[in-house]
Amino acid sequence: MKKYINAKNVKFEELPPGIDKKDFNILKNNERDLRKVEMIYVGGLADGHYDLSLFLEEVEKKEGINISICTRKNEWEEFKKNKKFDSKKIKVYH
Repeated sequence: MKKYINAKNVKFEELPPGIDKKDFNILKNNERDLRKVEMIYVGGLADGHYDLSLFLEEVEKKEGINISICTRKNEWEEFKKNKKFDSKKIKVYH
């Protein structure tokens, strides 16, 4: 993104993960905390760095896990051409 933003003398870094590994392990080992998980993803879905196919396949396999995706309509239309997802577990907003 740096090449698209006209900002001089600004430090650009990747964002840290939303949860620390130690915190995730606590949740993973305590099943009662994972009875229902609602997630949200806001961003692009272009193939490559933003391909959520594998992630969404796993979401569909797990009971009590749902996700809302907010993305560009044209990217969602292109993304879902070769993939079928359960609309009960995956909600899409534009």
